[in-house]
Amino acid sequence: MRPILFFVLALIILTAASCNPEEGILYEVLIRSAKIVDTHTGEIRENQSIAIIGDSIAAVAGGDASKGWKAKKTIEAAGKFVIPGLWDMHVHFGGGDTLVSENKSLLPLYLANGVTTVRDCS
Repeated sequence: MRPILFFVLALIILTAASCNPEEGILYEVLIRSAKIVDTHTGEIRENQSIAIIGDSIAAVAGGDASKGWKAKKTIEAAGKFVIPGLWDMHVHFGGGDTLVSENKSLLPLYLANGVTTVRDCS
């Protein structure tokens, strides 16, 4: 699985509450065995599962709490980290109309490096 998915999902990971979802829910994507970096405490929460419906994180739980979860697609993330998306608060996408396509071609590079949001200062 591409690391971009993990970074994009991480953008909202800390806003999702841990919960016990209702029985019988079929999630769209389930990420199992991930290490979640908690930027509030600095802790790394091991063996976490992340359930996704649409573009939202529906549930996050550790260990046995997620054993019964089912999904259309399951991603095994053992040994991988999930972090909140990074922001670059000072970029310059200048050059007017002549550089629009060149500036657009830079966006995948940001995502590949975990940057999910940029602030254009030009």
